[in-house]
Amino acid sequence: MKISKLFVFVILLSIFFLLIIPENIAYNLPIYLRVISFSLKGNFADGFFDGKPNLLDFSHLEIGDIILVGNPRSVYGHYTHAAMYVGNGFTVDGNIGEGIRYVPINHYRYYTYGKILRVNLPKEIKLKAAYFAQKEIGKVFFLTTSFDNPYLTYCTKIIYSSYKKANVELIKPSGFLVLPDDILKSRYVTILQ
Repeated sequence: MKISKLFVFVILLSIFFLLIIPENIAYNLPIYLRVISFSLKGNFADGFFDGKPNLLDFSHLEIGDIILVGNPRSVYGHYTHAAMYVGNGFTVDGNIGEGIRYVPINHYRYYTYGKILRVNLPKEIKLKAAYFAQKEIGKVFFLTTSFDNPYLTYCTKIIYSSYKKANVELIKPSGFLVLPDDILKSRYVTILQ
């Protein structure tokens, strides 16, 4: 089968575009183009921790709060990870190697930057969301799973799904994934720090 010169030209032009597009514009691309663009520039999934812990203050966390963290040179957003605080110094979180589990809040110091988001909803809704998040413990972490897959999940799907089960849609998903940067745009959250 012969590949046309026009097809090759379009592919090369697309790659060139994804290489030169500025990072602040690339964040607005669909996820698959964003990942390709950042990967072509030598970026890596969660980015690269620069060795300096962030200065997030966890002393005022409330159940249902959301922690967003990130490292430079990530492929899918400024913030690369999200977790829900469930009390007693722990979040519900997950990663590829360990699945969904309880994680101590000090774990989030080892990201270059972070934000703490307060969900502006009644306490009973936040308690329900935290309860539903804890029901995810033990599931397999898989970043590209669909919303309707009950067996596979990922960090921001836990937050999105837990609040949805508590009858609040924090955000309207723009595609098949909810990313940490998406949660930051929710009308229900306030940035504490």
